Amino acid sequence: MRLGTMVGALALAGLATGAGAADAPAAKSATEYYLQYHDVLRNMTTREELLRYAPAEWRDSVLKKSDEEFQKTLMLFKMSMSGPGELAVVKETPVGKGVFALETTGLNRAGKPGTGVVRITKTPTGWKKGAETWTFDGATETIAPSR
Repeated sequence: MRLGTMVGALALAGLATGAGAADAPAAKSATEYYLQYHDVLRNMTTREELLRYAPAEWRDSVLKKSDEEFQKTLMLFKMSMSGPGELAVVKETPVGKGVFALETTGLNRAGKPGTGVVRITKTPTGWKKGAETWTFDGATETIAPSR
């Protein structure tokens, strides 16, 4: 699945790319939050894990899904999170009050290396992931939060 199609799968999952709930595991830096976010989302298996990162406005929707609907949603979401692989943060730069730009690297589904920039914001209740812009083989895609 292309990175650009990730937005549709995220909407189906009820997790805008701006996910970052107050009860998500605590992180000391924007880099730690982003890597933790991706690790949890790629490996989650339960509603509880999903809900840790679901914005409050999506929680009821996730909780109301039948087990079968939830498993389908989770499968689509995890498929969308399969790229970029071998994710690494190269540099974390403050770009405003509580806002950080992460310079990242990763591999697309074809195994080709690419670079990305991710916006992370520190809020009073925790971290929030913003837009991601990735470039693979000269093609650039931006995945913006849909909140």
